[in-house]
Amino acid sequence: MEEIREVFKDKNFNEETLNLIDNFIEEFDSLFGKYVPREELIKRIKENLNENISYEKFEKGKVLGTYNSQDKKITLKENLSEERLKAVFFHEMVHCITNHGDYVGFTGELSEKTAIGITEG
Repeated sequence: MEEIREVFKDKNFNEETLNLIDNFIEEFDSLFGKYVPREELIKRIKENLNENISYEKFEKGKVLGTYNSQDKKITLKENLSEERLKAVFFHEMVHCITNHGDYVGFTGELSEKTAIGITEG
């Protein structure tokens, strides 16, 4: 966690956001580090997330979270359980690291079907 605090100190993220990012990096690295190395993952997060996680009451339906690539911000539904919050945050962070610049989606060793499955799975 100290590494994450140091890496993102210029972003002024709060403790909750840093904890979620730390958890995301560890889980993503163990699952997909072969495709997006840790250093690249951190670089993308620094470039593509500018604000603390915010919460909102979404309209009735299935929206549990959003990633806004214009604002570089993640908004999650209020009152999610801790387990659900981590899962939704992970999903939105995948959008965060794959929806910008030269790295729209996953490339390289992943087939298009696999890449779409990871991004929207």
